[in-house]
Amino acid sequence: MFRLRRFLVVLCLLMGWGAPAAAHPHVWIVARSELVFEDGKLMGFHQTWTFDPAYSAIAVLGLDSHHSGKPDPDQLAELAKTYVESLEEWSYFTAVKVDGAQAEFARPSHYSQTFDRGQLTLRFGAD
Repeated sequence: MFRLRRFLVVLCLLMGWGAPAAAHPHVWIVARSELVFEDGKLMGFHQTWTFDPAYSAIAVLGLDSHHSGKPDPDQLAELAKTYVESLEEWSYFTAVKVDGAQAEFARPSHYSQTFDRGQLTLRFGAD
């Protein structure tokens, strides 16, 4: 009986030392990139990112102030601005080499966002 109690005490202590499980959320994106050429020279890029339905639903929570069932356009525009500004740190996840050298892009000069059929789509680019 003493061994059983000692085993249960040790087991409870070990269970208390366990770390909680934590998961990194993933976002699935269908991305389309277009390079803009003029006179044979690379002049810019256009990106279209469509986010997965689960992330889209979370991203637009609280953006429907008019209770219309759709996020407000001005709220989507502000969210697009936040996304584009945040992506600059990672070069918009875009890497292009020209003659072996990394090409540098200007900041996106235009960006927008829509929410249709339960999915959020971000469009941005620089010319």
